[in-house]
Amino acid sequence: MYSSEYEMQWKSCNKGFDDQIRNIEDETVTMISNTFKSKLSSAEGAFDLLAKFKNVKTRPKIEAEFSNKYDNVLGRYNDEIREMEKLYFKYQKHPPIPKNMPPTSGSIAWARSVITRIKSPIDKFKTKPDILTKDQHGVNAAKNYVRIAKMLTETHEANLFTDWKTKNTAESLNMLKQNILSVIGEGENKRYKVNFNPKLKVIIREAKFLDRIGKDIPNTIINIALQEKDYMKNIDKLKQLLRSYDQAMLNMRPVEKKLLERQIETLNWTMDKGKENHNWFSLSIPEYIKDCQQQIETFKETKVRVLQHANNIEKKVHNIENAVLIRPIDFANQEIMALQDFSEFFDVHRERILGELVKDYQNIGETYLRQIESTIYDSDTLGCEEMCLYYQYWERRIFNAITKMIIRALAANKALWKGRPLIKMTANYLYPEMSYHPTVEELRT
Repeated sequence: MYSSEYEMQWKSCNKGFDDQIRNIEDETVTMISNTFKSKLSSAEGAFDLLAKFKNVKTRPKIEAEFSNKYDNVLGRYNDEIREMEKLYFKYQKHPPIPKNMPPTSGSIAWARSVITRIKSPIDKFKTKPDILTKDQHGVNAAKNYVRIAKMLTETHEANLFTDWKTKNTAESLNMLKQNILSVIGEGENKRYKVNFNPKLKVIIREAKFLDRIGKDIPNTIINIALQEKDYMKNIDKLKQLLRSYDQAMLNMRPVEKKLLERQIETLNWTMDKGKENHNWFSLSIPEYIKDCQQQIETFKETKVRVLQHANNIEKKVHNIENAVLIRPIDFANQEIMALQDFSEFFDVHRERILGELVKDYQNIGETYLRQIESTIYDSDTLGCEEMCLYYQYWERRIFNAITKMIIRALAANKALWKGRPLIKMTANYLYPEMSYHPTVEELRT
């Protein structure tokens, strides 16, 4: 209940309360002013902040201060537009694009991201239309937005897409007209390679991305993109085919390549159709791959049989080369032998080894070379003219093997007689002569 007795105390308390309100109000206005005077991090964020206080009942002075800060927001927005403009001119030729995107669609996506940065604030400004139509800062902001947006869409994006469409429509057709295989190297260094231009993959990826963002893709490129799975399937099969071909050409010495020259020419003739008769428009690519695979398997079968026989011949040649004609002697346990025992010790061993080598030599001609001739030429006469070089090769190898065998035997024989007693000798004295057994003539024979 009010009492005049306490009037002075009441007025003093009420005045203190009013002073506190004014101080809080002044501090709040100062804080708002300082916040919007300093550089705003985002015009959109500042606008959202102002919008939050739009329907909040507050002091008239604070409300007026908030209403006056739209100029600061628009000023920050104009700064953002200028920043985006500088960013565009800096990276318009080489924009930063995601790794998973091709260049053209990546550049367009980058340009649209720049537009998005300046479009989101302007959309929010439209909720308060007066600031874009009556306020001079708002009018300037709207004009700058329209100018940058046109530059990014009607100039940058449109030019990129037009250039891409003009260039790649004709180029993609030329790429598909290329033969499915190309040849690298000549002769023994000849290699086949799948001739699918990597740029065509980029064009197909570009078409997919550009279609997602609403671009009108030419029908030619659409048809190519729709057949991407078929292209990739054929590419994988061709790569498998070439791996099989390369494996078929491995593990052959020059002499075997020369021997199988006719079969290699037949295989290459079939393979060459891929670099002469078939392009990426061809519908017969699967049939071509099937024919080549059959030829490769046929060649492999012939090659395997020839190499098996050649390896058997190689073993026989190594047997000749490494044959030990001079039987080794264990001097620690072997007593000195009589001449007849000595001869038998070495002769029996040598005759046995030579007998085995003669059988190996006969098998080379009668068995393995005959089977090779039969495999390749359907002949077993051992007189096929086409195999003359092959026969010469093995004759030279055998001759060299025999030569090495003899040289090793001579060296072993020489080492055998150095400083060791090998043969028992007896001597009889019958006046006036001395007789020896075995005699010098027997030793020489």
